[in-house]
Amino acid sequence: MRMSIILLIFFVVIGCRPDAEDLKGYWHPVYKGHTYTTLNINDSLVYINAKSLTGQFDPYSFYLYNLNDSLQLPVFIKNSFLELTTDFQLDNDTLIIGEQKIKYIKNNPIEYWEKDLFADLMIEVNLKECNDNSMSSDSIQQDYDLSFVSIGKPKQTSTLDTIQVNDVFIEPHELLLFIFQAKEAFHVKVGICLNLDKNASPALLDSVYWYLNEIQASDYVFETCIDREAKEVKFQHSKRLKKELIKN
Repeated sequence: MRMSIILLIFFVVIGCRPDAEDLKGYWHPVYKGHTYTTLNINDSLVYINAKSLTGQFDPYSFYLYNLNDSLQLPVFIKNSFLELTTDFQLDNDTLIIGEQKIKYIKNNPIEYWEKDLFADLMIEVNLKECNDNSMSSDSIQQDYDLSFVSIGKPKQTSTLDTIQVNDVFIEPHELLLFIFQAKEAFHVKVGICLNLDKNASPALLDSVYWYLNEIQASDYVFETCIDREAKEVKFQHSKRLKKELIKN
């Protein structure tokens, strides 16, 4: 009887432990949080935020197997610090990772492409539709090294709209320092891309554009927009900047 119980426990544990084939696919976290990440897993690599345009974590990958030939997956701890762990299990269709029990569900990336664009940002961004003069990301990146500025409501803290660059919130007047530092860091032609939530605060946008006009930034500042038919984020010059520069 005791041996039967031991065998039963053994098979239950083994049954919960997924293999590489079980892990293959596109995984979304069950709960949105400060470290919202997607996992795209194939035979040998795990891609984190593969579909993200920009945000707190740049898209990157690591090997599915560690040096001991054990399967490994990412877990975020202590202010979003990434570690790799072999502690995970599959409960029906839910992947559970680490002591934190971070849960992921397998989904179709084509259906979730728009949601994933800014998944790892700390703010909500819903882009406006592109106009006829929008440009592809490839055409912009041929001439510019891009830095992103995002404006919208924080996901977790305040209800007031704010500005995010990299993984911090800033005030409008700090935009100038961010742009100058980006130019110095890259030593190339820098393009500033504004990820503007379509319902962002008009007062905050007024302040942002005022500072951008102060440094005559219309030539290298772009607004991101969404082309849902092509399932693509594109870029367009800010008409508002041009109009305000003409007034001056």
